[in-house]
Amino acid sequence: MAGVTCDGIDPTKEKAAAVLSMDAALSSLKRECVEQGPDYEEVQHQRETEIRLMKKLGLTLPGLSRSVAVAEAGKVDESPRSN
Repeated sequence: MAGVTCDGIDPTKEKAAAVLSMDAALSSLKRECVEQGPDYEEVQHQRETEIRLMKKLGLTLPGLSRSVAVAEAGKVDESPRSN
């Protein structure tokens, strides 16, 4: 199965769930960093750098919900179809 890790966790679904949890105020970026492994402060500093550069270049900043919508749009429907 493409996109699935050895222990059966789909990384795309895991990230989408984290984004939805943060959007619904059921989680925070700090909590998600603790669960996923990256250092929260390093992530914040990197985000600051990226946002500053995107603004300087006149690029549209990504939104969390929009990222989930894009991930969902790319999903393949694997449910069985009846004739």
